[in-house]
Amino acid sequence: MTGKTHIAIGFLAVMLGTKIIDTALIKTFPKLVLNNDLKAIVVIQLVALGLAVWLGSLAPDLDQPGSTLSRDLGGPMGTTKVGALVGGLGLLYLSSHLPAILRSVPYIAVGFIIIGCILLMKCVLKHRGMTHSLLGMTLAGAAVNWGLLSLSEMGVTFAPTLLLPFLIGYGAHLAADSFTNSGIAPFYVPFVPMTQKHWHWPLSITTGTFVDTVVLRFGAIVLIAVNFVH
Repeated sequence: MTGKTHIAIGFLAVMLGTKIIDTALIKTFPKLVLNNDLKAIVVIQLVALGLAVWLGSLAPDLDQPGSTLSRDLGGPMGTTKVGALVGGLGLLYLSSHLPAILRSVPYIAVGFIIIGCILLMKCVLKHRGMTHSLLGMTLAGAAVNWGLLSLSEMGVTFAPTLLLPFLIGYGAHLAADSFTNSGIAPFYVPFVPMTQKHWHWPLSITTGTFVDTVVLRFGAIVLIAVNFVH
């Protein structure tokens, strides 16, 4: 499926999932947003929530040069494996050799390291492999949780609450891709070929078709709007 469809499905899954799990943080956001007396901290948390869902919904495709998240994070460097290799090594080098003008920018070195590692990951991972599996979801969740706990220690107290929307977005991506022709390998384990067989539901959807770009994408957006105001 296209990146935009994954994002729409991810946001819908988070809205529906948090109603089932009864997560107060996300359920109260619509009411807070519709309130005229909107506080700055609510805006910050809402933006952070959106970023967590966006990242989770697109994260499984980090192994694919040219994917939506690859282009958004890596720019031209994320379009090919060679570009990802050069860009990744370059960003890792720059993270420890920042020009004086950039050293005062908060978290920029950490950002260079994260994006650099993501770019390098594209060079070694097979598309629809480990990142499209329960193992990949677990490892990604552990990495994100570590980062969120680090932010919490720095004073961003709401950071740990962003793990759940990230994981729901990630899981929604895997579920959606299980309906595509390529399918996923949910039980993928490196170096164990029998676990790497792709699987998909009998009813499959081709990426870029009317069902993908119109029915699913805009259907999800409509349902998001309905859930947002009720």
